[in-house]
Amino acid sequence: MITKVYLAGASAEIERARAIAQQLRDADIHVMSTWVDIIGKVGAANPAEATAEQLTKWTLRDLEEVKQADVLWLLLPPKPIQTVGAWIELGIAYNEGKMILMSGEHRPIFTPVLAHRH
Repeated sequence: MITKVYLAGASAEIERARAIAQQLRDADIHVMSTWVDIIGKVGAANPAEATAEQLTKWTLRDLEEVKQADVLWLLLPPKPIQTVGAWIELGIAYNEGKMILMSGEHRPIFTPVLAHRH
């Protein structure tokens, strides 16, 4: 049974991620990705005033949340929106043998191969 989902996506699409996170919560599915709420509150993925220690803490927390999730749902960003973290989280999920779901337009060559569902 799927009970824990990690949403990966571009911070530039925070509203998309927040809407899907709320839909999952409404369906009693635990959203593991705390970045969705934190960026929504802070207003930036990488605040200029953040220290190296803070960035390290946030990164390690995100990667641990991927590992604890049952599923990684990658919100593929439309062109020209870019993301780095989501691709790293995808790699972690793949390495951990997680179920991987993707929504949006396939972009790199890896997305059709790695997704269990699109």
